[in-house]
Amino acid sequence: MFVPDPDEPYAAATREVGQRFRLKVSWASVHARADTLVIDVQYWDGSQYITMQHSTYGPDILAAARAANGTLGPEQWLYSPDLGRALRYQCQLSRATP
Repeated sequence: MFVPDPDEPYAAATREVGQRFRLKVSWASVHARADTLVIDVQYWDGSQYITMQHSTYGPDILAAARAANGTLGPEQWLYSPDLGRALRYQCQLSRATP
């Protein structure tokens, strides 16, 4: 679970997922508050992380997700050719965090 830091709400949080993948999550400000969630799925190519997928969830999508069960879209898949493996993930909003 990613919990925004109240002192730095726009700072990105990263989490290693499986082998060579990581999620980078941050809040972006469209107006005066953090109302857009940004999720990047990154892949370690042996020398650096490369963003393979970039998802942006604006205020309308976040409100709809909170009103439903918190799920942000369908299950996602990314494939690592050198590992011959896929990363399967789905993001969900927690009721415990903003």
